[in-house]
Amino acid sequence: MLHIIFLMFHLVYFSMSNEEQRWIKIPCHANIEEGVKYRRITWYKVAAGSDVLDGLVLKDLLKNITTLFKFAHHSYEVGEDNSLLVPGVTAEEDCGVYRCTLWPPLGHYIQEGNTEYSADCIKPQVQAVSSKEDTPSANHQFIIVGCVLSLMACCAVFMFLNLKMIKKNNIMKKLVQTDESI
Repeated sequence: MLHIIFLMFHLVYFSMSNEEQRWIKIPCHANIEEGVKYRRITWYKVAAGSDVLDGLVLKDLLKNITTLFKFAHHSYEVGEDNSLLVPGVTAEEDCGVYRCTLWPPLGHYIQEGNTEYSADCIKPQVQAVSSKEDTPSANHQFIIVGCVLSLMACCAVFMFLNLKMIKKNNIMKKLVQTDESI
């Protein structure tokens, strides 16, 4: 009987410790105004190399209701300290910059903060280019300039032919009018 109680204790203990370890906590670095009761918090993932935001989770802080965005990849949660809680199993796509936005009552400013999550992420290797052979040649610039000049020449020819056709139509209209008047 003592063994069963001991086994149950360890089973409950390990399930509780696994529960605590299953979330990755990303803190919100927004400037929080003291004394302001924020209405809601929204967490976004900032797309790499741009300011495009992918919505993850929204929490109504007054009603304590959490809503996931439609295309969120995980079951995100918002912690009591407004941190983003990401399920513990992360992938390369979880690496990057996250933005928290705090929505205050009227009369106060919206506060935002970015946090970079890079734990367990593979950093791209950056290598300096030192030789002339590794740099793109200037021939690409000449090709682009040549294409632009060719396009401009085609436009000029098109405009010239169009103008010539308009003049010819005007002459034909005048001839038809003089034939009708005779």
